[in-house]
Amino acid sequence: MSFYRTVLFLLPRSNYGALHIFAEELQKSFRKQGTVCYNIDGTHYQNISDLTYALSEKLCCNPELIISLNGALLNFIELAETAKKELTADITILAYYVDHPLWHHTRLCLNLENYHAAFVDDSFTEYARQYYPNVITHDTFRQAGILSPMSNVPFIERKNEICFFGSYTDQEELHAQLDASPDRKILSFMIDYGIKNPQKTVEEILAETVKLADTELSKVEFAETLAASRLLEYSLRGHFRQKMVRTLIENNIPVSVYGDGWEQLQSTGREYLHPHPSIPYRQMAEVMSNYRFALNVLPWAKYGFHD
Repeated sequence: MSFYRTVLFLLPRSNYGALHIFAEELQKSFRKQGTVCYNIDGTHYQNISDLTYALSEKLCCNPELIISLNGALLNFIELAETAKKELTADITILAYYVDHPLWHHTRLCLNLENYHAAFVDDSFTEYARQYYPNVITHDTFRQAGILSPMSNVPFIERKNEICFFGSYTDQEELHAQLDASPDRKILSFMIDYGIKNPQKTVEEILAETVKLADTELSKVEFAETLAASRLLEYSLRGHFRQKMVRTLIENNIPVSVYGDGWEQLQSTGREYLHPHPSIPYRQMAEVMSNYRFALNVLPWAKYGFHD
């Protein structure tokens, strides 16, 4: 019999296909051990009042463990208050984050009595351990992939060369956001520094910037400053995604890109760029099985994998 008799899974309203599959696999394992699993999938609810009612109903089932996947936790905490249901210390809350903690600063600052967090990257875990002491435990938990029925196709028999999965980042839009930011100068410096030093994590980039400015930040100020610097992480990801794809096609190497917006890419060798729309996660594994090389530039993870 499992340690937890009842588990409630909270899935975010954003459509991260990999997280939904991950939740399905976790639930299979729990159920094999005799655990009763409940599931609230935010993507199934258009109306907030319906989502609030669903949460209230599931909390009446007295879950001993709540597993929140990525962005779900804050929204569901707010809904729990609306539903007049308390998340007491008797309920263990495990929040699983696939992005850098800077994207989840508000969620990680939640004052919950039995709050634990897991991350996909060792550097994310270490950062959270330093800057969010209100969270009881911080651990790295790798997100597993899935097998395609075609995954055993021999390398030599695969029909296509290179695929790239990831959306295009509009550079003009990023520049407009940067120009509108009151912290434009400091953000521009950090982005330039990150491009020149791609081995650095975003927190290392900020720490170096603070050092060069000959100033000091408390841990609270550091976490708040990094959380306000989302444009840094987003810009680095967008820059290196485009650089990778552009380098290939400018050297007459065909690449199939699966993701939104690549029609906007300005580059020579456009005839070697084969854009496709975004596809569901399960289909992605099948498509990938027909290529010899699969590339991506993930959110700024250094010691782990995003979805």
